Amino acid sequence: MSFFLNSFSFNYAVIVPSVGSGFSLLIDTTKAGTTTNTQFNLALAPSTSYDFNIDWGDNVIESYTSSNTTGYTHTYPVSGTYLISIGERTVGGFPRVYYNSTGDRLKILNITQFGRNQFGTDWSNAFAGCTNLQISATDFATAKTQNITNFDSTWNGCNNLRYFPAININGATYLDRTWANSGLINFPLIDTSKITSFNRPWQSCNSLVTFPQINTLSANVLQNTWENCPNLVSFPAISTNNVTYFGWAWSQCTSLTSFPLIDTSKGQNFQSTWNSCTSLTAFPLIDTSKGTSFNGTWNGCNKLKDFPAINTLSGTNFTSTWQNCTSLTAFPLIDTSKGTNFYGTWLNCNKLKDFPVINTSSGTNFTNTWGNCTSLTAFPLIDTSKGTNFTYTWGNCTSLTAFPLIDTSKGTSFDETWSGCTSLTAFPLIDTSKGTSFYGTWSYCNKLKDFPAINTLSGTDFTYTWLNCTSLTAFPLIDTSNSITFVDTWKNCYGLSAREFPTLNMSKLGATNGSAGGCFEGVKLTTTSYSALLTSLCATNFNNSVTFHGGNSKYSGSVAFLARNFLTTPILSGGRGWTITDGGLESLINPFIFRINTSKLT
Repeated sequence: MSFFLNSFSFNYAVIVPSVGSGFSLLIDTTKAGTTTNTQFNLALAPSTSYDFNIDWGDNVIESYTSSNTTGYTHTYPVSGTYLISIGERTVGGFPRVYYNSTGDRLKILNITQFGRNQFGTDWSNAFAGCTNLQISATDFATAKTQNITNFDSTWNGCNNLRYFPAININGATYLDRTWANSGLINFPLIDTSKITSFNRPWQSCNSLVTFPQINTLSANVLQNTWENCPNLVSFPAISTNNVTYFGWAWSQCTSLTSFPLIDTSKGQNFQSTWNSCTSLTAFPLIDTSKGTSFNGTWNGCNKLKDFPAINTLSGTNFTSTWQNCTSLTAFPLIDTSKGTNFYGTWLNCNKLKDFPVINTSSGTNFTNTWGNCTSLTAFPLIDTSKGTNFTYTWGNCTSLTAFPLIDTSKGTSFDETWSGCTSLTAFPLIDTSKGTSFYGTWSYCNKLKDFPAINTLSGTDFTYTWLNCTSLTAFPLIDTSNSITFVDTWKNCYGLSAREFPTLNMSKLGATNGSAGGCFEGVKLTTTSYSALLTSLCATNFNNSVTFHGGNSKYSGSVAFLARNFLTTPILSGGRGWTITDGGLESLINPFIFRINTSKLT
């Protein structure tokens, strides 16, 4: 026979139970589970009192008066689909089921009736992981669910659950992952007036298209509430006037094209609230005056073309706030005076053409802040006097033709700060006296023609610092006395062959495994400059087994010849054991008069 229940049709032989007012489940023993294909396990919660009758749907009725950590298993005469019904013998005798993503959860097909049982207070994980579950019960209005206080993950992972009945949840004050990862298409207007915390209740409901204007008057937390609901095309103007936490609330709602002007006046945490809302083209002037954390708030909103002058007076954390907003062409003069962390704030905003003089006087971390803002043609004289980390701050800002004399006096890391700024033709004498790492700082600035004598006294790493600065024709005598690494430092700086190169202090090169591999690769220093550099290395550097690349440079003269020879002589033979690559000897005055006395060089 064919059994029809509302709009659900199942072509199975079904035996209708006699416990007519009970909690009814349609199950299929042939689905995967922990029991055989002729069995079904009713999972019960441990340490919970039970007293109920169950009609297993095959004319077998049994009574149970105690809990069982493994539940109760029934064996059917044949495999198939059965409608079971559970009725309490005493009030509250059947408080709940407990599948918790284990056991025979896949065998449950449908809740066909809620019945008259007085359910208990805890329904956490009751149907979690029941991926085949649907609910066709029509008696939800009289279902005795009003005493349930805990709905944690109750229907989490029920990805075949398309519709949900408007049951009574007035006993609950918080919802935690209640319907997360389910297959809901829409949601009923249930009474949520007492809920204070909405923690991920609809997270990753990938099929959710619409959502009702539920009552959120009591809510103070909206955490990941609708995160990753990619098919939501609009959202109602719910009441959020008491909410302080909005972290990830609508993150990855990729189909939202607009957003209502909700009340966010008490909001403090806006971390990733609208992160990756990739269809938003505009944003309302919401009240964010109490917001302190804007970490990733609009990150990835790549269709936003402009942005309102929101109040960010209280903001301290602007990490990745507008990162990847690749359609922004302008930005308002917002108040960022209390901001300390600007890590990646406008990273990859590659259509920004200019930028306002925002207040960054409290900022300490400017890592990646304007990295890859390739359309910026100029930059304002902002206050960076407290900045310590300038890693990739303006990296790959390929349209910048000049740069202001900003205060970098406290900066310690300048890794790739202006790397790839291919339109810069000059650079100001900024204060880099505390900088220790200059990894790739001006690499690929291929239009820089000269360079100022910046203070690099504290620098220990000059890896890739001026790599591919192909237009550099002169270089100043900077202090490199504390650096141990010069890997590819001036590699491919072809223009340096035009003038004399200073004899830099490389006395610590090679300490703690430092190297100068590729240092001048592709460069031909003048013979005078390179000879002087070799002589200085021999006289001041006492490290062994160092790799040094002098490019195509040649040396001449007896002193340079002896110096290089000593540096490359094996350690066991009294030398330093260096590996030097260069253009070789250009000339040597009277090469027959020399006798190498290495003892004089140690």
